Amino acid sequence: MDEVKCMGIEFYGIEDGGSVDRVGGSGSWVLFPNLKLLTISDMNNLESFDSRLVVEIMLHLTTLRIDGCPKLKLDDLLGQEQYKEILSF
Repeated sequence: MDEVKCMGIEFYGIEDGGSVDRVGGSGSWVLFPNLKLLTISDMNNLESFDSRLVVEIMLHLTTLRIDGCPKLKLDDLLGQEQYKEILSF
């Protein structure tokens, strides 16, 4: 996945609706409702990751592991109170 530079809404297939469910009538998207740990690894050109979007669509995510993403700017992630742990290797 070396060609991926940004993980935004398009990355999750939300723009066309796909198989994503909405929460009640609120219009909010929910992906992987029980996911608590997400690992992003070996994405050499990944520069940005929309962590605000993840907070909205992965409601129970508490741990984010990042491995082998040398260009990713972690500053965007560190301000997110949702994560109990942000691990970078």
